[in-house]
Amino acid sequence: MAAALGALYFALTLFLLTVAVSGACISLARLRNKYWFPEYQSESELGRFRNAAISTDAVPCATVGRDILAKKGSAADAAIAVLLCIGVINPQSSGIGGGFLMLYYNRAEKTAYYIDAREVAPEEATEDMFHGNASLARMGGLAIAVPGEVAGYEHIHDRFGSLPWKELFLPAIKMCREGMEVNTHLAKALKAKQSFIMEYKGIRNVFTNNETNKIYEKGDKYTRMDLAATLEAIAEEKSAAFYGPSETATNLLKDLKKAGSIITESDMKKYSSRDREPISKIFKNNMTLYSASLPGSGALLAFILGVLDGYEDFNAEVWRRRGDTVKTLHRIIEIFKFAYGQRMELEDSDSNDMKQTLIRTLWLNEDIKKAIDAPRFHHQLRPNVIEYEKFFPGDLIDDLKEKGHKLKSSSDSGIIMGILKDKGILWANSDYRKGGGVDGF
Repeated sequence: MAAALGALYFALTLFLLTVAVSGACISLARLRNKYWFPEYQSESELGRFRNAAISTDAVPCATVGRDILAKKGSAADAAIAVLLCIGVINPQSSGIGGGFLMLYYNRAEKTAYYIDAREVAPEEATEDMFHGNASLARMGGLAIAVPGEVAGYEHIHDRFGSLPWKELFLPAIKMCREGMEVNTHLAKALKAKQSFIMEYKGIRNVFTNNETNKIYEKGDKYTRMDLAATLEAIAEEKSAAFYGPSETATNLLKDLKKAGSIITESDMKKYSSRDREPISKIFKNNMTLYSASLPGSGALLAFILGVLDGYEDFNAEVWRRRGDTVKTLHRIIEIFKFAYGQRMELEDSDSNDMKQTLIRTLWLNEDIKKAIDAPRFHHQLRPNVIEYEKFFPGDLIDDLKEKGHKLKSSSDSGIIMGILKDKGILWANSDYRKGGGVDGF
């Protein structure tokens, strides 16, 4: 479920404040420090709570999570309900056909648990099944893996849940039956995949307006009756309803076969989520990092933060000091570059956004909103180019070029949901790049 948190795309924002002095325009930011100026600030909410906080990439789902916690549900209960909700509101990004990695920290036990509910390849998959047509790995039936989401939900509920299983499904089922509005992000995704949607009847029936025979647009209201029935079956029978033996599982396999999938009844019945040992690392200030080991990217995260922690002069004061900003950023880029150069040896996921957000909050003392709002960069060694978001300071771009870096602008970036506890207060922010929401009490 995508309910995990979860690197900081380092950057700054250029806000030029000028005054007339002797007929000339002078930047006050430049007088103080060549690089240090106010950060970019989006319109996203910085939530302030005392007891519980939820941050999601779908506005209604934050309230779903808050309501579960208010009923004395556990964090695991809230996570399941929120993820089910996100699968309804943002089906292009999440849903019961996928999988997740989850890190769960039990404060009473002072123990971190790591659950792997990632989707897996079918038994009939082969190493060369996509040779000659790489698009088959992204589109069509052969690109579908055995889903782990539902099994993962039951796994964490059995371990950490407190409310009845069925109760966690009710908000998502209600949304499916009563309808919800198409948000900006879903509308963009539907438009981008319009030709694919119109080609396949099953998905066309879900995402097109019966009256106009066109894909749904932002603000349109639609229902998901078939999904509601599936969720109701899972709410009653738990994961057996999804993986079999059950009528729902039989119908699912028929639909998969029609789509060209090689997933079998055996694949579904054999699927099982797993407990894994999380990555842990203690830093100089006695702060402990817990993160996802393979197949997650925790090893890279621990490596990057560990190298930065080794610098005596890596802190907020140095970052703000005249002349040191570009040196610090150059160091970070080099660490990221060579760490990601080894990525194929370790992992298959890119969590660069989360790493940068952590650096900004934990080392540079930024609040969670500033850290998430900040323009980000990405460098993975191959190609040997820094990609940067809009609002990245022009001066920094020029000076990085002087150090030999190649740069290009990019509109692609991951999405971060963040909660930071500071002096007893829970601060929550949802990335403006997708327009989610926060809630709590």
